[in-house]
Amino acid sequence: MVKQRYLADENFSKLVQCLLLFGLAAIAVIIIGAFVSASTPGNIASCQVLNVSGNYNLTQSIFNASFNSTGCFTINASHIDLNCNGFTLRNITLGQPAIRAITVVNTTVRNCNIRMDSGIGIEFRDVNNSVIVNATVSNTVTGISLASNVGGYPYYNRIVNSTLNLNSLGVGLGFSSNISGSSINSNTIGVSGDNMIVYGNTFSGNTQSVSNGGGGGIDNISSNLFTGEDGSSIVNSTAGTRIFNNTFSDVIDAITSGSGLIIENNTFFGFNTAISIYSNNIIRNNSISSGVNAIEFVGTSSTGNNLSGNYISSFSTHGIHALEDFGPNNIFVNNIIQSGSSDGIFIEDSFFNPILINNTISSNAGNGYVAAPGPVNMIGNNISFNGLSGIYLSSGNHNITNNIVSSNGRYGIYIPGGSENNNVYSFNRVISNNFSGIYLDNGFVYDNVTINSNIINSNRQYGIYVGNLIGNNTLINNSLYNNSKGILLNQSYNNIIGATINSTYGGPALEIIASNSTFNNTLNISIVVTNTNSSYLDLNLSSVVNLNRTYIINSYIEDYSFGKAGGLINFKNTQYGEIRFLQPINGSGANLSGDVRIENNKITVDGTQKNLNKSANVTFYNLATNFDVPFIFRDDILCSSNICSNFTSLNAGNVSFNVTGWGSYRIGVVSTLPDSGGGGGGGGGGGGTSSVRPVLLKLLLPDPISSEKNGRIVLPIRLENKGSTDLNGIVVKAAVAKNGIVRSDLLASFDTSIISSLPIGASRNITLIVDVNTEEEGVYEILLNATVRDPAYQDNGKIFLTVGQGTQIKDKVLLTEELIAQNPECLEIKETVDEAKDLIARGQQQAGEDKLDEAIDSCKRAISQKVSTTHKNIFVQSSIFIYVGGAIAVSFIAGIGYYLYKRWRFTKYYGY
Repeated sequence: MVKQRYLADENFSKLVQCLLLFGLAAIAVIIIGAFVSASTPGNIASCQVLNVSGNYNLTQSIFNASFNSTGCFTINASHIDLNCNGFTLRNITLGQPAIRAITVVNTTVRNCNIRMDSGIGIEFRDVNNSVIVNATVSNTVTGISLASNVGGYPYYNRIVNSTLNLNSLGVGLGFSSNISGSSINSNTIGVSGDNMIVYGNTFSGNTQSVSNGGGGGIDNISSNLFTGEDGSSIVNSTAGTRIFNNTFSDVIDAITSGSGLIIENNTFFGFNTAISIYSNNIIRNNSISSGVNAIEFVGTSSTGNNLSGNYISSFSTHGIHALEDFGPNNIFVNNIIQSGSSDGIFIEDSFFNPILINNTISSNAGNGYVAAPGPVNMIGNNISFNGLSGIYLSSGNHNITNNIVSSNGRYGIYIPGGSENNNVYSFNRVISNNFSGIYLDNGFVYDNVTINSNIINSNRQYGIYVGNLIGNNTLINNSLYNNSKGILLNQSYNNIIGATINSTYGGPALEIIASNSTFNNTLNISIVVTNTNSSYLDLNLSSVVNLNRTYIINSYIEDYSFGKAGGLINFKNTQYGEIRFLQPINGSGANLSGDVRIENNKITVDGTQKNLNKSANVTFYNLATNFDVPFIFRDDILCSSNICSNFTSLNAGNVSFNVTGWGSYRIGVVSTLPDSGGGGGGGGGGGGTSSVRPVLLKLLLPDPISSEKNGRIVLPIRLENKGSTDLNGIVVKAAVAKNGIVRSDLLASFDTSIISSLPIGASRNITLIVDVNTEEEGVYEILLNATVRDPAYQDNGKIFLTVGQGTQIKDKVLLTEELIAQNPECLEIKETVDEAKDLIARGQQQAGEDKLDEAIDSCKRAISQKVSTTHKNIFVQSSIFIYVGGAIAVSFIAGIGYYLYKRWRFTKYYGY
């Protein structure tokens, strides 16, 4: 009982204790509530905590002593609209924000005029979807701060139509927040943030207007006006940031220190540097004018930049300037760069290929384009009216193609020096430049340079000047006209040069200088020169020490000079043929293309020009391959062997032969022959002129004949008049040729060479005599021609002559006669041998030899028939002995067999 009471007392005691503690807590809440009460929406006149959602309207300005230790207004609840109604919040000593909102949403602060000399104007910390409207914040450390305190990001906050002046930082924008319609003036930094949107604002007098906060967000900066800036307008933007539709006016540096930016449709007017960037930027459709440097690439190896559609003008230093090593993949397309006080584009170092396509670079006081050592790729640009050179390049593997380079104050394309290898200058129009069109300077080495298919017009010095063009260069298909001088090459070999040069007025069309005799030049020159001033040479090679293996191809050249030494020069027409001189040609003349002509099946060198009348190898191209016994003609006369000697068949299509002197050469067939015993004479020829052929003179010729070396042939030739009119004044001629060349060592003549008349139906026999004064075996052609004076008519013919070893034919006759004498059965063939001897005596050695072969074959057949009969008789006699012997052997074997059989039967019957 006592225990139960004790327990009851203890439980009661505990209850009393709990009630006591609860009471104390209630008293504490009452006490605190007396000091911190809930805010009341509506009109307010003092600094306080706003912890109830609603609209608050400030009714008076609040100054220094009225601020709390934490600032003036602290917003702890969401969905609050604080309207300062234009009143001022100012404190010159407190380092806290005038207005602070913490971890709320949908909050609005409007119409506040704030100055906090040591603190923050408005701070949104971990606030989302809120707005600051029409605020004026000045003379603060940070005007407006949208920040994070607990690691979360403030999202989608806006600053609208506000003014921020004279702050260290005008606005610190939170992630994915934006500022628009505001005026940001004379701050150290106007706006800084990550992943921010800055649009429609006015920036003026800031040291830096917009700066990325370093958080890595992609910014969008558009439609802002930057004016009167003391420093950089936009700096340190993150890769991917878009800067577009902004206006920059009278700023120091507009956009600086960015990589991976998109900068487009901006207007820049008045600046120290409009755009100063690193790598991988897209810069397009901007208008940049009236500044110092328009676009500048800084840092080592700026790479991957793409500049397109920009209009750059009226700059005082450079339109585009690369300060240091320019990296790969930089592309400039469709930009206009004009009216600058210095160079349009200046690349200080370029070890990789900048690519310039379809840009217009014009009217700049300096050079249009300048690049230090390194390759350049320029295609389709218009570079004109610049004060110095259009294109100024140091050494490198350049590709300069399809550009217009015109009316520049010095050179069109100028290479001041360096080692030039594998450069290409092609399809450019280089026109009206004040110095030379294309100028590769002296004192440097140029190898494998290609200058191809350019139009080079009206330049006041050289069309093309190449100093120290050492070798293996190609200058072809260029068209030069109205330049002071055409092309000059200095110290050159193994080059291919081609041009149409029209109207040089101050010097040679083509001049080559080589003072070193070891150059061993091989120049392939394809030049057409017309209307050059007669005071100057079309082709001047007089200073070249060694012209050997020089080719002049498809050229039209008038005034020329090869100098005193000259060289082994070759001429070629790629369609018709070529001449390779085997002795040096030299001297000069007034019409090289008239002195040396290569035409279809006709090659002519003026033999009266002693400097050209030298031995040479001649080749015709693309001739017919079906000539009926073709010959080489010199000045329409069959060329003799002491002048011409061929290397190929004259029906080979491409025909080559040597000549020892000059005139006009062609390949053709015989119509008339030189005088008897000649190798000289004749030409022309004709035929019947009537369709009913009233005239018909016929040469009747023997079959092919043979002769021994140094022999004589006497042949009967018959002339018949098969026509319907008398023939008067008949002249017969003959010549001997081999491989299309008339021979001087085989002389053909007639016993009668002139026949006064040959009536209708009459015939006349004459004798042809051929003296074979040669040791050269082979097949020759005896060519015959009969020409009638009245009426004009002619007939031609040929006899094939085989010259061989004569003693072999005589030995064959002796051997055949000896064979017949030793074999009586061959005596009846002697008549055939006599016929052979008669043919040989008449000069028809081949026919005589054929008869000898016939006699030998007949004798062999007669001898073989006799031997066959003897062998048959011997065989018959031998057969009789074979049959008798065989019969005896068979009988003996049969007898032995019969005896053995009987002996076996006897033993079997008697048992022993």
